[in-house]
Amino acid sequence: GDTFTVPSGATIVNSGTATGFGGGKVGQVVQTVITTAQALSTSTSKIDLPGYTVAITPVATSSKILVEWYIMFGNDSGDRHLLYLNRGTTEIGIGTTAGLGELCTTGLMTANSNNYWAFNATGSFLDSPSTTSATTYKFQINSGSSYTCHFNRTARGSADGCYISTMTATEVLA
Repeated sequence: GDTFTVPSGATIVNSGTATGFGGGKVGQVVQTVITTAQALSTSTSKIDLPGYTVAITPVATSSKILVEWYIMFGNDSGDRHLLYLNRGTTEIGIGTTAGLGELCTTGLMTANSNNYWAFNATGSFLDSPSTTSATTYKFQINSGSSYTCHFNRTARGSADGCYISTMTATEVLA
């Protein structure tokens, strides 16, 4: 291949169609929006966030899937809630340093008994599922005890807002 050097300050004008620039194109975007508020009994066992899944079928095994999340929740009396991103039944995007705490994707830790606070967990993870089969992403949650997680609301309920949570999967073509 030839190399073309464009001087600083120069402008390139394309009167035709530019091709051959490779990957990075968006193949498809799928989003789940949860608008209902729910109280979830949790424990040290992981449970699914109800309905909080997104399914996408990659068009090529070389595609990557960008998973983005926005989760609203409240807690009871100064406890923790830990969140785990899953592709199917496999945890992905979790910490790897054992012995320093629970390995998870994200979470909430509070030491305050103000049970009317609302929190959000936001983030993204670029996954390489290496498949053209339908792929489902979901979050699981647990707490350090039997406290209740208030999904899309605070523990006070009707005295406060009712929120939404979203998860978006974007296929990035190779």
